Amino acid sequence: MFETDEAHSYFITRLFVHEGFWNTKHEDENVSTPNSTPSTPNSTPSHTLLEGLRGLSLREQILVLIKKNPSISKKKMTEILGVSMYALKKELAVMNEEHVAEFVGFSRSGKWVVY
Repeated sequence: MFETDEAHSYFITRLFVHEGFWNTKHEDENVSTPNSTPSTPNSTPSHTLLEGLRGLSLREQILVLIKKNPSISKKKMTEILGVSMYALKKELAVMNEEHVAEFVGFSRSGKWVVY
C-alpha cells in the first residue's frame, strides 16, 4: 500500500505481516526474537495490536497508540507502525498544528494529549 500527498512530494509504503508469521513456536514459548517482545499475562500481544491497526490511516493508527499508552515514545510508535521517524514526526506536527494531539511535558515524564 502506498500513501502520498496531492503534490506527490513524498510517499509512504506499508508492508503488512502475513498472519501466519505470528503463529510461530517462539511466540508460544514467550521467547524473545529480534523484532518481538515477550508477552506478559496483562499485555496485549503486538500482533493483536497490529491487526487492529490494519486499514486505518497513519493519523488514526497514531491516535490508537496514544490512547492505549499516553506515554508511548516516538521510537516505539515507529517500531509498531513500521514507518520512518521522518513520516511519524511529519504527521505528529500536522496533528499538533490542527490541535488533534500533542506531547505535553518532558521527554521521560511527559504524556500525549488527544483533544
